[in-house]
Amino acid sequence: MSKFLLKILLLVAFIISPFFAPHASAARTSDSHHKTTKSQHKATKPHHKTTKSSHKATKPHHKTAKSSHKAIKPHHKTAKSHHQTAKSSHKATRSHHNMAKSSRKTSNSFGKIAKSSRRVSEVGISRFYSNWKGVRYRLGGTTKKGIDCSALTQRAFKKMNIRIPRTTGGQLARGKRIPKAKLQFGDLVFFRTSRHQRHVGIYIGNGKFMHASRKKGVTISRLANQYWAAHYETSTRISS
Repeated sequence: MSKFLLKILLLVAFIISPFFAPHASAARTSDSHHKTTKSQHKATKPHHKTTKSSHKATKPHHKTAKSSHKAIKPHHKTAKSHHQTAKSSHKATRSHHNMAKSSRKTSNSFGKIAKSSRRVSEVGISRFYSNWKGVRYRLGGTTKKGIDCSALTQRAFKKMNIRIPRTTGGQLARGKRIPKAKLQFGDLVFFRTSRHQRHVGIYIGNGKFMHASRKKGVTISRLANQYWAAHYETSTRISS
């Protein structure tokens, strides 16, 4: 081969070499990118495993949370039951308070009670009056269908475990006579309502007495009332 032809071939090779170089470089770049992607894919696998492991670890937490939620339910039911019990207790306390209040009102109807030896229970008489208040008067009667004055006093003293006669005359003879000015709670007060009849009641202090009135039935009246003041006879104290 002549030197001239060799030079021409070298020149042609030099001219066309830039067209083949980018393809080789691109091939090398593609190969490098493939290796990098493969490396990233391998690096991603542990991440997937870690995520999967984390998901498995989360499951017991969910189960624990669910179990805790179930455990809380009985607590809520217990708290609700306790609240209902407290509410019921509150109602019972309120009812007791109302009963005590009612008892105080009944006691107040007797006014200020004078000091006494407490032979006759003030509370007992107060309760007795509450049970018999308004029962109509009936001569010879001894029940809530109708009762007379001496039967009422006899029943009241029987509640105090004190036995007294059935008639006004017998009750007058049973006790010790005392001045009107020295009356004490539980003393008997007598009135001469006619030539052959007497009326009797129980003194409850503050110038008042409990008795079975012909007009009002079982009630409370004042000794200072014009009628009772005019017919007052005497007073007696019953010893147990």
